Amino acid sequence: MVETYKNDWDPEDWQNFGLQLIRERHGGANVQRVPDKDRGDSGMEAFTFDGCVYQCYAPEFTPDISFRTEKIRAKLNRDVNKLFEYALTITKLLGSVRISRWILLVPLFDSKEVIPTCSSLTDKVLLGRLSFINPDFRVSVEDQSDFSSEIEQLRRRGGTRIRLTSSETSAEVLENWQVQHNDLVEEMTRKLQRAFPTDNATEIGEKVSQYISWHLRRPNVLDQLRGDAADVWEQVLVATSNAEKKLRTFGPPDGNTKQAIGNCVADLGNEISECMPNFQKSEIDKVAIGTVADWLMRCPLDF
Repeated sequence: MVETYKNDWDPEDWQNFGLQLIRERHGGANVQRVPDKDRGDSGMEAFTFDGCVYQCYAPEFTPDISFRTEKIRAKLNRDVNKLFEYALTITKLLGSVRISRWILLVPLFDSKEVIPTCSSLTDKVLLGRLSFINPDFRVSVEDQSDFSSEIEQLRRRGGTRIRLTSSETSAEVLENWQVQHNDLVEEMTRKLQRAFPTDNATEIGEKVSQYISWHLRRPNVLDQLRGDAADVWEQVLVATSNAEKKLRTFGPPDGNTKQAIGNCVADLGNEISECMPNFQKSEIDKVAIGTVADWLMRCPLDF
C-alpha cells in the first residue's frame, strides 16, 4: 500500500512539522534551529552539525503541478542565492560547520522539472567558492515520502508513553547546594513560613529541602528531553517562560499563600502536560514543581 500524506499545509504548521522530521532524522542534539524573527533566517530553517542545511516551504496546494513547480523553483532560486547575499552572517552562524547539502523540504515534490534548477544552483554555489561550502555540495528537494521512516517513528511515539529517568538528589548534594545558596534558601523559607504558619522550623526545613530537590532534578529531565524530543523540550521552555511572564505581570493566583503555591503547580502542570502528552506524569511533575521551586527562590512567585 502506498502511503498518502497531507499536502495542504499551513506554512507555520509545516515549518514546525518539518523541524520535527529533521530532528528525528539527525537527532535533536545535532540540529540547530535558525530563528527567523530577527531579520530573517538567511535562507536556513535549520542546519545540522554534519553539514546539512534545511529550508521548509509549503506552497499553496493546487492540483496544478506546473503552478507548484514554479513556486518551488522560485523558492530555490531565492533562498539558495542567500548563501551569497548573507555569506558573512552564515559564516558566523555555522562556525566550523561546512555545508554539503542544501535541502528544500516541501510537503509534495512530484515534478522532475525542478531537478535542473537544483543542478544549476549546485554549480553556481560551487563556482562561488564560499568558505563554508564543501566540495561535495548539492542542492536538492525532498518531501514527506523521503521522511517516511521518520514520520512513522513520530506516529509510534505519539501513541506510546515515554518515560524519562532522573535519580533522586542525594542528601550530601542537597546539603551542599543549600549551603552554597543560602540567600535563595532564606527567600524560600520566608515564603513557606507564610504558607504554612503552623509548621515548626523542622517541618519548614523539610519542605524547603523537598522543593530544592525538585528544583535540582528539573534540569536533568529537561536535558534528557532535549536529547530525546527536542521539539517537545522547546515547547516546554516556551510554556514555562510564558507562565513566568504572566506571574510577573498579574501576580500569584487568588487564595492564601498555600493555595497560591498549589494553584501555580497545578496550572503549570496542566500547561506542560499539553506539551508532553505522552510522557509520564512523574516527569511532568518534576518540571512543574521544580519550576515553581525556582520561582519561590527567584521571586517571580512573591507574596
